[in-house]
Amino acid sequence: MRVVAAVITAMLVMSLLGGCSGADRAAKREQELRAAAINVQLGLNYLQANNLDLASQKLERALEQDPRLPAAHYAYALLQERIGRDELADRHYRRAVALDPKYSDAFNAYGVFLCRKERLADADAAFRQALDNPLYGAREVPMTNAGICMQKGADKGKAEDYFRRALEVNPNYGPALFEMAEISFRQERYLQTRAYLQRFTETQQNSPRTLWLCVKSERAMRNWEAAGNCALRLKNRFPDSGEAAMLHELESRGGN
Repeated sequence: MRVVAAVITAMLVMSLLGGCSGADRAAKREQELRAAAINVQLGLNYLQANNLDLASQKLERALEQDPRLPAAHYAYALLQERIGRDELADRHYRRAVALDPKYSDAFNAYGVFLCRKERLADADAAFRQALDNPLYGAREVPMTNAGICMQKGADKGKAEDYFRRALEVNPNYGPALFEMAEISFRQERYLQTRAYLQRFTETQQNSPRTLWLCVKSERAMRNWEAAGNCALRLKNRFPDSGEAAMLHELESRGGN
């Protein structure tokens, strides 16, 4: 009986030790997953600061700690795109969205990447995937990016439709307002150009592009005072811009 009791006691001890070991492994794995998420955020911070070496170290470490973390693949794709390794960027974008089919930020960034590669149909599909998530809270962003991309193709109407949809979601979204201002200018709807630019400046700071468009549209309406005001702001605020150079060229040819 004493032998049987000893055996039972030994089995209980081994069972308890095994349970502790399993719990330890689970706790260690949980720590690794948390560390991976932290390294992704650090990597993104370094990427934003243009410290690419540290960004690479943190993101590669995150991928080692959790190879199935969509955010790690997304961030690593951003890094690879930044340094011109497009094939590797493409691979990690695809891995990010495969792991999380509702990852709208990754789909949007992948769409921009594909558009830059002139893969317009694939880019449009990626943008539509970003919009397919009803919980995505920044739908105007992929809509506007899709519109900018579609302007590279033959279907300009599709681009304008994307911009209008973006403004339905967020009437004050500056990039979509500017794109609609440029479309209106090309269509010689100068009052609409002015209206879109006015809406833009209510919430956004002027840029060389907006001020140059203001100059051109006001001149087209022969509103010389408004055109002169925009020209003066362009020269004073952005004297080294390409738009200021075009303004100087226009004025040198006899424009006011």
